[in-house]
Amino acid sequence: MRIMSLIDDVCDNKNLKSEHGLSLYFEDNGKKYLVDTGQSGKFIINAKRLGIDITDIDAVFISHNHYDHTDGLKEFFKVNDKAKVYMKSDAKYDYYAKPFVKVSMKFGIYRNNANRFLLIDEAYQIGRISLLSDTVADASFFCQDTRLLMKKGTKFYPDDFSHELFIAIKDKDKVHVISSCSHRGIVNILKSAKKRFGLEIGTVYAGLHMSANGGKKMNCSAAYFEKVCRELDIVGFEKLYTCHCTGLFAFEKLQKRLGEKVLYAKTGDEVIL
Repeated sequence: MRIMSLIDDVCDNKNLKSEHGLSLYFEDNGKKYLVDTGQSGKFIINAKRLGIDITDIDAVFISHNHYDHTDGLKEFFKVNDKAKVYMKSDAKYDYYAKPFVKVSMKFGIYRNNANRFLLIDEAYQIGRISLLSDTVADASFFCQDTRLLMKKGTKFYPDDFSHELFIAIKDKDKVHVISSCSHRGIVNILKSAKKRFGLEIGTVYAGLHMSANGGKKMNCSAAYFEKVCRELDIVGFEKLYTCHCTGLFAFEKLQKRLGEKVLYAKTGDEVIL
């Protein structure tokens, strides 16, 4: 199994494009998948340059409804007419960021292509791929980005990220995890995966939503950062490829704290499991 970053905030390959967003390509048992589509069609341009044919994609998994993960669907639908798009039912609603600016999917993408979407609430299985929500929902591990909001009626509330899912892939005696932004907390997500499968964690590919100021600062407290690192040590994992909303500043701190098993996956990088 391999995972390739088609778009990320960070890119050191002059032949590829980057943007604030994420799109991952992976293959498993002969099938081809996307996790998210970035905020534009740049991931398609990169895919072509990396030798990946987007018309062959069998399914798309949307991790949550933020524009930098969903809006590339508009261009995706123009070139791929077969793949279903799997996302949480709550992801069909709009989400916001202070000061009450919409940050969810561009209007019309879902409405105009509703037949392409498959909305899920509970765990969903595709081969050995599981689409899951965290069940160990310790709010103290939720991301500390207080700008993010959801709307109920006419009132705004802190987003509980019920529109977020993660991907778990059982592989013999371990489980691999892909979690694009981990708003509900990477600790909760990994604990949920261990609880569900009764297996140790293998490779983790995840954004940790710690970035501020374009990745040059962190949006969380030192106490939160240390608590997350301490629990990650306890939960255990083989490797953590982080990306996107983690930010390079936080990545460097994570690597210093947790060691060389923490790496950053940039646009165009490939991970073999």
